[in-house]
Amino acid sequence: MDFNEILYCYRIFWVDTLFFSGRTRRFDFWVPVIINALIGIVLSLFGPFGKTFLMAFNVVAFVPSLANEVRRLHDIGKSAWWMLLYFVPVIGWILLFIFFLTDSKGDNIYGESIKYSERHNK
Repeated sequence: MDFNEILYCYRIFWVDTLFFSGRTRRFDFWVPVIINALIGIVLSLFGPFGKTFLMAFNVVAFVPSLANEVRRLHDIGKSAWWMLLYFVPVIGWILLFIFFLTDSKGDNIYGESIKYSERHNK
């Protein structure tokens, strides 16, 4: 893992904004989650002005984040319908968090496993 791979993962997060099919491996999922959290923390430090930008950033990042989560669920063989767990307080959130941490188990109905693809074996 190097800085270029981190930047690549974050760029793909934005490029694949409307791409809800396919799969996303754990690293590609968590890099944008962590970077977006850091952006949120930094923006919130700037008072009301920063919070306005934070709200705008959250609106813009909503669909790419949703697509990223759906592809992550596909990677572990789960349907996007599992996203409905967000509406089950606490237990649903914990289950989704566990799903997002779960390693993929090879090819499934959502496509080939990208864990060992050429892009990730540089």
